[in-house]
Amino acid sequence: IVTYFNAVTEDYALAASETWMKYGTGNNFPANAYTTADESTILTQNYTNYMDYVNTMVPKFIAGTEVLTEESFQRYVDRLMSLGLEESLQLEQAIYDRYIAE
Repeated sequence: IVTYFNAVTEDYALAASETWMKYGTGNNFPANAYTTADESTILTQNYTNYMDYVNTMVPKFIAGTEVLTEESFQRYVDRLMSLGLEESLQLEQAIYDRYIAE
């Protein structure tokens, strides 16, 4: 697979891929960082809420039916935060902090 990949990929794409393979997994959330049942419920509900909005708005931005300006993007981000993204980020930070402390 790697040989085929190297043969059909431009140099810049190959370099990006090699960088990702070297460092990319460092950004993954630790697999053994546990959540409580309540945390899991909150994260799941929030994810559903803000991803429904993402799946509605991104195609509009791409198609141009929703004009993308600094102001409209800020409204988009603010709405994501109000739909649970901010709470989820804080909760995931707390989960990570608990994992590190153990």
